[in-house]
Amino acid sequence: MQLFCASLQKETRLQLIFTVLMLLCGLLLTVNFFPQSPILAAAGLSLLFFGGYILTIVLSRFSLENNPLLKIINTEPRRIVWVYGLNTERHPFGLNFMQSGVLYFKLNDGDDFSVSVPAKKLKLVSAFLNRVLPHAVFGYSKEKERKYTESPETFGISRGF
Repeated sequence: MQLFCASLQKETRLQLIFTVLMLLCGLLLTVNFFPQSPILAAAGLSLLFFGGYILTIVLSRFSLENNPLLKIINTEPRRIVWVYGLNTERHPFGLNFMQSGVLYFKLNDGDDFSVSVPAKKLKLVSAFLNRVLPHAVFGYSKEKERKYTESPETFGISRGF
């Protein structure tokens, strides 16, 4: 659980950093180009507006208690019907350069969440979630994707996988 919560916190911090950078870019565009270029100033104002909106969302879920995915896992775990991980490896010139992992959570209402997890810990976190969400279907296949796309609200009930 600690590893999963740490991944959620890291993702929230990255979102906060991105939002602050968006606000700074918007401020710089607005201040530097207001008299000379109204188009760039308008782009800066747009960045400021959207950055402020996103900042309120990120700050509202900054603590783990307010994270929507963690709330669902703790209070309504049956809403999560499918969980699968994706491990991406980058091999420029045949050298293992970087690995990254992402866990995808599909809900019975068609909504979804994704969480970045260290690639080496993906199986460990997935095994933990398998114990926490025993009703959910784990793993990815084209057949599971097709069945989920057809009917997310009844996905996994028959457990015919």
